[in-house]
Amino acid sequence: MTVERVVAVVAPLDEFGRRLAADIHSAEARAQGAEPGERLDIVRYEALSSQMEGWAFRQIARDALVIELDSVAPCEPTLVFDRAPMPAYLPDSSRTAIEGALASGSALVVVVLPLEAGMATQPSDPVAAPPAAERWEDPEGRSGKGAVEARFRSQLERATRGDGGREPISPTGIANKVLTENLRAFVARGGAAQPVEARVEYRDGSRAANPFVLRSLDLADAAGAPTESYSFALLSIRHTELDAIVDGAWLRNMQISQTRTQADTDDLVYSISRKQITALTQDETVAVEIRMYQTGLEPAIVGFYRAVVDHLREHPGSLTVLPMYFQQPRPPLSEKDRSSRSRGRGKTRSGRSDSGGTSAPVPEQEEATYAPGLAWATRQRSRR
Repeated sequence: MTVERVVAVVAPLDEFGRRLAADIHSAEARAQGAEPGERLDIVRYEALSSQMEGWAFRQIARDALVIELDSVAPCEPTLVFDRAPMPAYLPDSSRTAIEGALASGSALVVVVLPLEAGMATQPSDPVAAPPAAERWEDPEGRSGKGAVEARFRSQLERATRGDGGREPISPTGIANKVLTENLRAFVARGGAAQPVEARVEYRDGSRAANPFVLRSLDLADAAGAPTESYSFALLSIRHTELDAIVDGAWLRNMQISQTRTQADTDDLVYSISRKQITALTQDETVAVEIRMYQTGLEPAIVGFYRAVVDHLREHPGSLTVLPMYFQQPRPPLSEKDRSSRSRGRGKTRSGRSDSGGTSAPVPEQEEATYAPGLAWATRQRSRR
C-alpha cells in the first residue's frame, strides 16, 4: 500500500499569484466568521485554493523550489506567503532557503500528487479497529415506537449520571413529540445538585457545538400572565395550512433546509433562536408566551429548545413555550353513525329534549388538528 505524494512548492508570486493570494486571505477570514452551516464563503475559499494549486503546478514546470514532505504528517495551511509564520511540518534542512524565498516575495503552496507514491518519515503503528457497538434491547420487550422512546430515555438517563454526562445523546429518528417531551422531562431539575451538559451527536457523525444543559430548570406549567402572546410555525412552507392561525414562521425553510451536517443545522437554529428570543422578551422586561407549531426536523427542535433552556437559565420567568403537535383527525362519521349520534344528544330518558321540544340534529364537531404539550417555563426569580 502506498501513500500520496505531498510536496511544498516555493515560487515567486507574479501579478496573478499576488491577486489570488490576497483573495484567498480575504475569503479565509470571511469563511471563519460565517454563520454555522453557511457555505457560500467556504465554497469561494475552496475554489480560490484550487486555482492556487493550479498555479503551483505550473511553477513546478518552471524550476520552482520543490520540497518533499512527509505524506502522513498534517500539512496545513496549504498557502504561506508574505511574513506568515513558518509551518512546523517543513523539514529543518530546507527552512533557511524557504525563509529567504518568502522574504523576497515568494509563496509556499502545499500540493498533493494523488497518483504518485509519497514517503513517510515515521512508520505508523497499527491501530486496532474499535469494538462493534453493543446491541440495545428494550428490557421490557417493547418494539417499534415504544422501543425507540425507551432507548432515547435510556440515553438521557445515562447522560445525566455521575461524571457530567460524557455519553452523547442522539436525537436522530426520534418522533417530534417524543423528542420534545423527553427532553423537557430531563431538563427539569428533579433534585439534581448540579446541571449536566449533555453532548448532542447525530447519526451522520456530526456533533453540535453547544451542549444541551439537562437537570437545570425548575419547570412550571406557566411563567405567569404573559405580556405578549405569539403563535409560530417552526419552519416556513412545511405546512401552509398553518398560515391562517400563526403570526409567522420562526425559521425560514430556505435557510434551514440546506445541505449541511445535522449538527451545523442544530447550531444555526440555536444561534437564530437565541437572537429572536432575546428580541421578543427584551431580555427580561417583557413576559412572552409562544405557541410553537412544530415539524419533525430533529436538529431544528433540539436547537430551538436548547436556546429556550439557555434563555430561561439566564432570564427565568420571561418566557413560556407551549409545543403544539399535529394529530391525525378522526375519520368522518358514516351517515348511520352521524344520525345515531344526533338522536342521542340533548335528550332525556323519555326521548324528549331538555328544553321540552324535539331535539334538532347536532352538527358534527370538527376535530382539532394540533394538540398542546407540556409548557417550557419557569417562575420569575424573586428580587430583593
